[in-house]
Amino acid sequence: GDFGMVCAFGIREDPGALLPYIRVDDNTWCCGDKEHYNRIIDIRQHPHNCKGEHMADYCPEYNYGLFFDYNIEGTAGLGFAIFLHCTGEKNYTGGCIAVDEDAMLTILQRVDEKARLVIYNQDA
Repeated sequence: GDFGMVCAFGIREDPGALLPYIRVDDNTWCCGDKEHYNRIIDIRQHPHNCKGEHMADYCPEYNYGLFFDYNIEGTAGLGFAIFLHCTGEKNYTGGCIAVDEDAMLTILQRVDEKARLVIYNQDA
């Protein structure tokens, strides 16, 4: 895949991200419902019983992160909440990419709107 970045986000304060930064709090969700599918929303601005990811629950994973442009159109069922974020207790993610927090900080401070993440098969 070849992915751009939409924005940066985090439970912690903006560390000087070059992309627009969304501060995650108890009202922040990455929505899995059709109307706001694959959007980071403030539930106070879009009140509903959101079935997405309550982002504040993912600490330390979402201390800092980047939101990929995967399914940016928000087509329900194609997948949502695909991020580059910090590692946590588990040695795997649910489809994201995780790096240690120090590396995530460095990435946030260097990645701008022109950056691309390219994943390819080494044997291809």
